[in-house]
Amino acid sequence: MLTPSDITKIAKAIDTDCCSGSKQQLDFTKFCALLKPISLSDDEIKVLYKQIGTSHDQTVDSYQVLNFLVNRKLAYQRLYFGALFPKPFEIVPVDHFKNIVCVLFHPFEDESNHDYDQQVSTEQNRAFKKGKYLSISSDGVLNLWTDRFDSKQTIPLCKMKKETCLFSNHKKMRVKDMVYIKELKQLAISTTDREVLFYDCDCNSDINSDPVISHSLTVDKIVNVMSYWSNETKAVFSFGDTEGYLFVFISYTIQTNGFFCQDLFKKTSLQYPSAHVSSLLNKPSDHLCVKVHNFYDACSQIQYFPLLDKFVTLSGSSRVMVLTSLNTSNGTTVSQRFESRGDQKYFVCAEHASSCGYIVTGGTDGLLRLWLPHRKLSCVRSLTGHVKPIIYIKFNPKDRVVLSLSEDMNVRVWTESWQCIQSFQVHGMEQAPMASACYNIHNNELILTNSDIRKCLGRGTDVYQSTLTSHDMPLCSALYHSHYKQVISVCQNGVVTVWDVLTGKAVMQFDVTPHKREAITAMSFDEPQERLVTISWDGKVRLWNFNSGMELAVLPVTLPNQVTGIVCTKNRIFVSTKDSKIIYDLDLVGDYNRLLEHPYLSDISSMDNHENTLVAASNNKKVVVWDASSGETLYWLDTRTSPQTHLAFKKAQGQIRSLREENKKKRGGVIDTGLIHPQIRYTSMTGAKSEVEINHLVTCLRARENTCTTATLLTTADGYIYAWSAKSKGGLLGKFMAVNDEDATIIIMSADVSGRTLLTGESTGKICLWDIQEFGFNKQTDEGPFEDINGSRVPLYQPPLLGSWQSHHKALVSAVRDLTGEHIVTAGLDHNVQLWTNTGCCRGVFGRNQWDVSQPCENLPEGRIGNTTDSRTDTAHITSI
Repeated sequence: MLTPSDITKIAKAIDTDCCSGSKQQLDFTKFCALLKPISLSDDEIKVLYKQIGTSHDQTVDSYQVLNFLVNRKLAYQRLYFGALFPKPFEIVPVDHFKNIVCVLFHPFEDESNHDYDQQVSTEQNRAFKKGKYLSISSDGVLNLWTDRFDSKQTIPLCKMKKETCLFSNHKKMRVKDMVYIKELKQLAISTTDREVLFYDCDCNSDINSDPVISHSLTVDKIVNVMSYWSNETKAVFSFGDTEGYLFVFISYTIQTNGFFCQDLFKKTSLQYPSAHVSSLLNKPSDHLCVKVHNFYDACSQIQYFPLLDKFVTLSGSSRVMVLTSLNTSNGTTVSQRFESRGDQKYFVCAEHASSCGYIVTGGTDGLLRLWLPHRKLSCVRSLTGHVKPIIYIKFNPKDRVVLSLSEDMNVRVWTESWQCIQSFQVHGMEQAPMASACYNIHNNELILTNSDIRKCLGRGTDVYQSTLTSHDMPLCSALYHSHYKQVISVCQNGVVTVWDVLTGKAVMQFDVTPHKREAITAMSFDEPQERLVTISWDGKVRLWNFNSGMELAVLPVTLPNQVTGIVCTKNRIFVSTKDSKIIYDLDLVGDYNRLLEHPYLSDISSMDNHENTLVAASNNKKVVVWDASSGETLYWLDTRTSPQTHLAFKKAQGQIRSLREENKKKRGGVIDTGLIHPQIRYTSMTGAKSEVEINHLVTCLRARENTCTTATLLTTADGYIYAWSAKSKGGLLGKFMAVNDEDATIIIMSADVSGRTLLTGESTGKICLWDIQEFGFNKQTDEGPFEDINGSRVPLYQPPLLGSWQSHHKALVSAVRDLTGEHIVTAGLDHNVQLWTNTGCCRGVFGRNQWDVSQPCENLPEGRIGNTTDSRTDTAHITSI
């Protein structure tokens, strides 16, 4: 796989050789000469040259090469660097309707019982930090969540507070903010009652008793925001009120002395001790208590930056930021004031990027601004990207990135060099403003709330790695490219990913679905396997360079229904669709397009080709064989009632119609190059099952000679596999039962290049590998058993089962092999693409694991039956057709 360094070197070599940016034609010899200084093998250069070229001539131009390299580098950055949060946000069910004003994460102190399933080495991914999330709504409903949000404990603090008041007037509780003081196991909550309540709450315990109020602070004005920091010895607790005052409380031995002098707390009419904040400020003690007036406005953010030993306070108007330093010896303060220019508002939120020394602020104009703490005249740099006011900024020192969130729910991730490496939307939260945010730096997880909670677990931990799937949606199809050693997969949201089989890494990703609509996408290679053919919900046939993600062409045809089969041969593509007896015979290099239609077919479910013939199977259990060049019908089979191959005489010929002439008729003589349909019957696919119900498959054994005594055609029905000779004196040459579970059906069937083994996939996700070297031949030495079908003796010989195993927990959509037959690629509705050896050993899941195929495989999958046998009997069940 090309590295970014290789891409840069090749681009420089091409750019240097092509003077003044002029386009030059590069044949293979010149291309090799340009790449000679680069450490690529001859085979790698050949593969690269073929990947770049998309036409049938023997040259590529310099522009093609540079565009290819740019796309590859962008894909590499997106796949391996930019996507810190590759997965979409998930909704956490919440059973109340008030805004959640604060979310906190408390990591457990003892993590010796780390019992998460580690799918990969922790050398690449740090251990997931176990702990608890705490969320509180504006009406005082506290929820203690597990670290995966899969269970919670709900505590209505509003009701508990009323019970502790002797003379309560039943005022509703209105919460403003919350912090957790881990050393004291206390929860501090500020309310509109102008008090800060301290609850005893041990978040290290799995089961918490209801928190009780330990004590409270009374304040003259409402406390809007609070902040807490500690290094387990020194602790800093601060808050700001609606009049712009900053209150700071520092304890140098937090675990023994707490924050306040307890002698100052007295019981009055309340059941818990209380003290006015002024008494703490005026009374000398071992604790440092300071009050600073920063501006005549409400405080909108308070935060302590320990490396600067400063407090940042933002005004509610977003026009002023104040940095406050404390002299701990005498309690005096020094403040730096930063103000916006004119009518602008620079200071909606702020954060200290400690590794580079900047204070980062977000403004209402959507700009991120960088400030040096010792300079206040102007910002050092402005960063564009957001288009709405920025409402949240957080620095992640573990991954050395800054995360920013704007009012329109756009999240951006910035490196320390201030490059935006990811931008994505939080869908589903556009209707109501965000109430709070929590960026769990330990686990790289972002939590956003209004009346709902949405969470997004990013890269970096072993738990994230174990939850990875190959795609975000169920798979539609997967292909294997033997020359490039690549797997190409597509899911129901139209995202195509190209994977390196040798390592399991993704090398390219692009979207083939217009407008991001979710639907089934069918795909295939053209015959030389140079281009990818895709057909999605809009019915358009598109051609792609799958190694660069570039769209090469769109055929002037619109298909009416969901695709059930694609066959590419000799610069033509044959396409069948659901609920149709028509095959679209399309020209990939010209405009000679036609329709093949046969009355014996009602709902074409599968197609394949052998030599110059096209074979189509319908769900009515009939098969029709055409001459692919002329469109003449050669043979037809009724696999349900007759073991004979029928010659297609005049009455059994179908229709061949020019697509252009057909459109003239449909449009009243107006020439149109495509079929126009009032409504394309593609529907959104968000469930776990494809729309297409395929119960009649066909596959050709291309390596076999097409004679009347040799089966070159396999079909399936009711769990059986049938072997046919599609010649006039051929017919049904054998059958066997291929499923063991009566509820299972065969939905995938493919033979290897040599025709020696057959791969079948079941609706239950099971894979079976059969030795068919002796299956499907008319031999006089056959010993039986036999079945009499309309006077014909059909052998029921069951070929040896080489192995079977459970590949996916949901239905399969694809199962393909490499040319050697050593590896099998499976794709399923469980969102995953997997690589297996032919003995059932799982190399891993693409997108989750990485591997080296040259090394032995030792991972045996759960549910595997064995290499040579399973619970099926050697003799198939005998039933009449």
